[in-house]
Amino acid sequence: MGYSKIAFIREQPLLSNLYENLCKKDRMAHAYLLFGERYSPLLESALYIAKSLECQEGTFACNKCEACKRFDEGNHPDFILIDGTKGLIKKSDIDDLSKFFSLSALEKNRKGVYILNGIENITQEASNALLKFLEEPKGNIVALLTTSNRAKVMTTIKSRCEEIHIMSPNLFEIVRNYTGNEPLEEYYIASNFAYDEKAKEELMESKDFKSSYELAYGYAQELGENPSSAGYFLISGSENIKGNKCYNYFYIILSIIFTEVIIDDEKSPLYDLTARLKDKRAQIAKALILLGEYISKMQANMNFTFALARLIKIMEEK
Repeated sequence: MGYSKIAFIREQPLLSNLYENLCKKDRMAHAYLLFGERYSPLLESALYIAKSLECQEGTFACNKCEACKRFDEGNHPDFILIDGTKGLIKKSDIDDLSKFFSLSALEKNRKGVYILNGIENITQEASNALLKFLEEPKGNIVALLTTSNRAKVMTTIKSRCEEIHIMSPNLFEIVRNYTGNEPLEEYYIASNFAYDEKAKEELMESKDFKSSYELAYGYAQELGENPSSAGYFLISGSENIKGNKCYNYFYIILSIIFTEVIIDDEKSPLYDLTARLKDKRAQIAKALILLGEYISKMQANMNFTFALARLIKIMEEK
């Protein structure tokens, strides 16, 4: 469910204040890069800003006018969303974007808005096409780019955008209020991936996420309880997950668990698990570097078995 005006102002006070002032002074830039943690409401914030720009009743989206209703229904004629979190953003996507606005908002003399969600997941060819599109803004068009990995966004793209940090929710508080049926630990991990409750539920129901979670969590348990058999558990269990999507889930989930070991916060829903791994902090610190390497190369089809072998070797160091 999207933001209401009250919720948006409460959860994103800096962004809402900035947006309101820019609208009052009629000084909206052509492109903004919204960045934050993986569990920040990046897409939700971008969608609410986009809807507000199209709203017929005021500065902030009213969620009641015809424009807001069409936006929510996914058929507003002056808005387009390309989601890089569901697949690479390709040059054909940017070409379609250019054609879309040449036929819609520009001719109708209205404001056009587009969102490129997960802009870090863009091909080099698409980046070049996007740069040209950003360098030569046409008419009344606003671009909203989002990323949970700001360091991976091309410098040339960042230089053409106004950057805005999106505030993150308190995950511990969110977990305390959880009333669902899934284990709190799994819900906490899912909350590191998604802001929206429906998105979390869909994630936890996903076979890809579930199998990757069980392997990463189970491996961490083995490291704490039966370290001598942890490597065997990991290799044998890896047969249950296939494909880059699962591998990426595994790298991220294990990095979340290992990061919790380093932080050592007793309020964490993972503390019962991570407390048993305190004596392995030196190895875990090295493992986090390795996991970060693979996470940063998610689209590179890295060999998963080789990655696990490297991980096991690190964790077995004395």
